[in-house]
Amino acid sequence: MDINRFNFWQTLPAVLEAISLSEYVAFDLEMTGVSGHSATKSQEQTETTAYHLAVDAATTFQILQIGLTCLSYDSKLNGLCRDPNILE
Repeated sequence: MDINRFNFWQTLPAVLEAISLSEYVAFDLEMTGVSGHSATKSQEQTETTAYHLAVDAATTFQILQIGLTCLSYDSKLNGLCRDPNILE
């Protein structure tokens, strides 16, 4: 579902319902610029360092787009799945 400034208020109730019905909600941010950190893959990234990198990016770059994924547990599949009827 593509949500923009023209349909935000119209789609907000469906988004809030999808979040409330989900057992797991993930989101990601598309931001301007490229991270200036020189962290390599060999460096172990802890939750604390990931948080501080995110804070640094948030104060440096602008958010262009937000991605949202709402998942629920499916006992038949024994795992999380996305309901295709939510936010289509």
